Amino acid sequence: MVKVAGLGQLFLYTLCSNYIGYPCIQRAGTITPISAALVGKGMGLGTVLALIIGGAGASIPELTILGSMFKKKLVLAFAINVFIVAVVAGYLIDWLVY
Repeated sequence: MVKVAGLGQLFLYTLCSNYIGYPCIQRAGTITPISAALVGKGMGLGTVLALIIGGAGASIPELTILGSMFKKKLVLAFAINVFIVAVVAGYLIDWLVY
């Protein structure tokens, strides 16, 4: 895990962790121990934060429900907004901590 998404690879994997988080259905009870394990194995805090925000903010079931209620352009704008917020928050945390 440290070789793939450790502290030396912060830039790329903070960005990519959103793609992993989007299809996940994350709840606070399940993502907290998973996040603790990932950080314990050496994953950067910003990368884990981006994963949490991406999965909790715009999971596939959530986007499906929003797509049935709103126009597709609005749902796409929402997903892009969540992605940008997750990446910026991840980079900000990495910059502040490391």
